[in-house]
Amino acid sequence: MRKFIKIAAAVLFVSIFALAFAACKNPDNPDNPNPNNGIEDNNNGSNNGNNNTDTNAIFTFFENTVTGLTEYGATLTKITIPEKILSNNITAIADDAFIHNQTVTEVIIPNSVTKIGHYAFFGCTSLTSITLPFIGARLNVTIHNQYFGWIFGAYASSNQNIFIPPSLKTVIITGSNRIEDYAFEGCTGLETIEITDSVTEIGEAFRDCTGLTSITIPNSVTYIGTRAFFGCTSLTNVIFESGSNLLEIGIAAFANCTGLTSITIPHSVTSIESQVFRGCRGLTSITIPHSVTRISNSAFLDCTNLTDIYVQGHTSRPSGWNSNWNGTSATVHWGQ
Repeated sequence: MRKFIKIAAAVLFVSIFALAFAACKNPDNPDNPNPNNGIEDNNNGSNNGNNNTDTNAIFTFFENTVTGLTEYGATLTKITIPEKILSNNITAIADDAFIHNQTVTEVIIPNSVTKIGHYAFFGCTSLTSITLPFIGARLNVTIHNQYFGWIFGAYASSNQNIFIPPSLKTVIITGSNRIEDYAFEGCTGLETIEITDSVTEIGEAFRDCTGLTSITIPNSVTYIGTRAFFGCTSLTNVIFESGSNLLEIGIAAFANCTGLTSITIPHSVTSIESQVFRGCRGLTSITIPHSVTRISNSAFLDCTNLTDIYVQGHTSRPSGWNSNWNGTSATVHWGQ
């Protein structure tokens, strides 16, 4: 009899345990309102277009920092980092966060992020496009590590090109006030760089970006710095947005851009520094607006194919133009 009672008690205990376990697994159980082990069903995550997946099922994170991808997230080709995961405002990406991810082709980083760690995207060999709010390690910091290759593991702007995936062709900058000196120095594989209207100044940023074919300068930019696009030999098209507020073009800003054939300077520009277009041997014509009150020496030196310079609103050389402002044998059309 005792043996029977013991067996019955054991069976009862196992049955109760099984029922309790099943209740915990039941998403309709009111005692377990969140069946995703802490993952909120907010459906605002990034995915590959096939289904809606929670951001917290894609990313690993600690407080305000994205630290990597979950097993599922590592299968996605497009990664859009959210501004918030659960109750955490995302402001940083950790060192090594996406290291050696050879699946992702596109990354979008929100403007809420103000810090990106070293090696964050090292070895992302399939990456073709990245959207980010600033260049370098931190937002609007003008010293140390403000070059594009930082997030790929580079230790200096001078060697960053060997760290940037050859597959990467497009960069979109959505925030920051200034693109710093050497930000993209020698990034020969990049073909398209989009600058949004948060940027007001461009430093010596794109020197020797020999793969860059076109650039649009937003109307927010007031200053293009010294050697900003120096040696961009494939650059054939420079577009200034309508309503441009550009005031000054720095020394040798477009020097040795041998692919340029023509350019129209915005009506907002007042000052053109020396040798701005030096060595632009593909340049055949240029239009200078009436607003330009100062041109330094040899602005068009070694532009061997430049035949026509159209000067708007002036019938002769203004007093603020250097006597050797031209530097070529091109025909100057005054008052055009």
